[in-house]
Amino acid sequence: MRPTRKLPYRLFRPTDALLPLAFLVAALLRRGNLAFELFLAWYGVKLCALATADGLRTAFAAQPSGRYAQGSALIALLMQCAGAGIAMVLGRRFHPVPMLLPLVGCGLLLNVEHVFYEYLFAVGDPGSAQLCRCITSGLTLAGMLLCAPREGASADPKDWNMLWPLIAAGASALVGLAVSLCVGGRLRPRLNPEPLRRTPLALLQTALFPALWLGIAHFTGFGGATALPLYAGLAVYAACRVPFRRAPREAAPMNWTLLIVALLAVLVGAPELAGWISYDHPLFREIPYVCMAILLGCACGFGMYGNIAKNSNE
Repeated sequence: MRPTRKLPYRLFRPTDALLPLAFLVAALLRRGNLAFELFLAWYGVKLCALATADGLRTAFAAQPSGRYAQGSALIALLMQCAGAGIAMVLGRRFHPVPMLLPLVGCGLLLNVEHVFYEYLFAVGDPGSAQLCRCITSGLTLAGMLLCAPREGASADPKDWNMLWPLIAAGASALVGLAVSLCVGGRLRPRLNPEPLRRTPLALLQTALFPALWLGIAHFTGFGGATALPLYAGLAVYAACRVPFRRAPREAAPMNWTLLIVALLAVLVGAPELAGWISYDHPLFREIPYVCMAILLGCACGFGMYGNIAKNSNE
């Protein structure tokens, strides 16, 4: 049977980029410090849990039945709790417990929501999964806006009302749980270690772009560059994510899209870096760094999920 032309586009999940974009918008609305702290909590719990929430996408691709999928989701949920405990222990070196507790709580709940997000895709209801992620991104942004005053980028963290992000993250997790229970059918999980087997690849996929960008920003001395480039590049990289490396026919649309995005980033960012244009507004001065992060996101997305082989064994 001749394959349909729509197949390569089924791998694309635009909602994967929504949560990084929520942090981006919060930073643009002068909640930069708060957004970065919540981002670190989200990724801190994620990595301490061995990236099992992200690794579920690959684990579900190898599940023989719904019971195994439920078992993988249960293992991932337990790992998020363990990851939150580890993050609390490690985070005490940087924050007092009263401040750290709601941050780690938000990170835990966002990762729990991600488990339900992946589970809904696994049981064949992408529409509900995408709706849940839209709700999560909107609530997360609203929580950040309500948490800190408009001058939150420079405000004292003692002025933050962390109850709002915590409520937003909790509501997101509850929505994901409710929809998963309605859609997923009867709960009969069969525990299996598949998510744990996927942790090496999942950790690499999860940490690749943030680690590279933060390392480059640190060692090259970008000075006053905020986390805006981090969120922009991460949104591009997250949109490329798939369980396995794409086959050549599946990779072609992504390759061309990344090439166009990279060229646009060069065209926008190069004039300022070359000294042809000078931006006076602090926000506009971030444009070259945002473009550099988008270029790195394109490179990481292609390196991790792309393919340029001419032949395929499909």
